[in-house]
Amino acid sequence: MQEGTGAEAMKNLFFFVGFCFVLFFCFMASSAPVWTYYPPAAQASIVYDVALQGDYLWCATANGPVRWDTRDMTFTTYPDAPVKNVTAVVADSIGNVWFGGTPYLLKYSNSVWSKLFLNNTDSYSIVYAMEIDEKNGNVFADGISWE
Repeated sequence: MQEGTGAEAMKNLFFFVGFCFVLFFCFMASSAPVWTYYPPAAQASIVYDVALQGDYLWCATANGPVRWDTRDMTFTTYPDAPVKNVTAVVADSIGNVWFGGTPYLLKYSNSVWSKLFLNNTDSYSIVYAMEIDEKNGNVFADGISWE
């Protein structure tokens, strides 16, 4: 045995441990999740509710309905919607999308808008929640049933 072999072994051990730390941190940095920021659309700055319908994510926003295409992350706004401030959205199994607004319900079906006045509420009512009974097709907006 030569002198310095213990020192050489210790040097190699430190090099090996240091190399392992570098590899570990490089691996961890490369496998970290990547966050993507999508700036808010001018027409949809506040999103109140969302509903998934196939490849589309429908959004109820302060400036009207918005549809996000989840395949390519593009969006469509609907300036022709009869009500601009929609606060709730739900999609049914036959392709209709329902929006709750102030004080209306909107139905979007085959590119046509229908507007229903919530005549059993006051004119300042806001729809906060919606659900669909798929058995009979009723739409419930804040507990009120619509057929």
